[in-house]
Amino acid sequence: MRRRCRRAQARTWCDASEADGVSLDLQISGCTTVIESGTESTSNLPVAFANRGLAYREKGQHDRAIQDYDQAIKLNPNYANAYHNRGFAYRENGQHD
Repeated sequence: MRRRCRRAQARTWCDASEADGVSLDLQISGCTTVIESGTESTSNLPVAFANRGLAYREKGQHDRAIQDYDQAIKLNPNYANAYHNRGFAYRENGQHD
């Protein structure tokens, strides 16, 4: 039961943002827990990668963000938001091509 509660809390942090009062580090931690849990559905896993990528991007860790967006796209090639955010991460990383 405790493990399920921890995963639920991690999912909440992963889906939250700084506007919700969740720090970027807590969002990254929550998404990492969700990703590593091995219990996420194939439709939820790309979202966890993309959310973690967004938090990394906000922290200025663009290379790590791009890696997470790549994973989200690999898992769901139709995930337009991951492509969009990856483009921003590349631009912010000075990679305009």
